[in-house]
Amino acid sequence: MIGVIDACFIIDWSRYRRKEILKKVFRKLYITESVLGELKSESTISFVGDMIADEYLALFDISSEHPDVIDLMSGYNARNIEPNIDAPEATALVLALVSGSKYLLSENKATYSASLFERFEDIEVWGAMDVIKEAILRGVLATSDPKKYFDEYSIDTSHSFKRTSLERCLKEIEKKPEERGEDQ
Repeated sequence: MIGVIDACFIIDWSRYRRKEILKKVFRKLYITESVLGELKSESTISFVGDMIADEYLALFDISSEHPDVIDLMSGYNARNIEPNIDAPEATALVLALVSGSKYLLSENKATYSASLFERFEDIEVWGAMDVIKEAILRGVLATSDPKKYFDEYSIDTSHSFKRTSLERCLKEIEKKPEERGEDQ
């Protein structure tokens, strides 16, 4: 799988003690220059720099003047979608679209509304919960106590998951592969 990362996702993820699982879930990641420009923390910049040096993360220049970015931002305004999307998040979504990536890694609530637009309906917006869940389902993380990984993430990043979303996620992890619609 190939994914595109947004600033809010990578800022939190860089503080997670198990951040290396990202490489076991995604084969390659992309980032736009405008998202990179949002990063201020030395530890986040170092983490991103290491991924670029390892050729795991590729940098792309999608301008905020790109026609798809302008159309997306105009669409949010025209539909009065709240929260509104800003240029770096819009460039990340457009990169996911034009690169053929199916995944945008983001914690920005505005990006989740992109599926309202037909051109973006096939892009899945994943947050940290989705990445951790996928790592557990793939056997990257042990399944004996899956809740501990979400708790660790919350402790490391001060990012709390909605209780109902976490409960739903944990129930999904507990299901057998055939109950999730997967082949064994």
